[in-house]
Amino acid sequence: MKNISILYCLFFCHFISAQIYIKNGDKPYSSAVMTDNTIYVSGQIGNIEAGKKKIKTDFETEVRQVLDKIKKLLEENGSSMNQVLKVQVMLTDMKKFDAFNKIYLQYFPEKRPARSTFGVKKLVFGAKVEIDCIALLKVKN
Repeated sequence: MKNISILYCLFFCHFISAQIYIKNGDKPYSSAVMTDNTIYVSGQIGNIEAGKKKIKTDFETEVRQVLDKIKKLLEENGSSMNQVLKVQVMLTDMKKFDAFNKIYLQYFPEKRPARSTFGVKKLVFGAKVEIDCIALLKVKN
């Protein structure tokens, strides 16, 4: 068993050897963390008005804001929506599930990543949706 653990560590450590943390201002977390071939995007919520601590927009607009933030973060860091492998979605109102899916499919029309969707009681700043994801980084030639 010890030999398997050592081999696992050698194999696994190779893939996480280079980590880049994309800072998020003075917040206590990174917007994303990149390894050699993967980017892990932290949960994203809609836009918060300057000086406010509350998201005040309709559900559909908020979903677009979140997906646009993810798209921009991925593209600025060597990935894209087509490279997304896994998405995790949190909704405060599961009655909005169909409305969410209509917008979501506009961002993932062909390559549809694996996804988990959870109904939650509350999200930070009164958000109605929060999304995080894992994506591959584009191969550099």
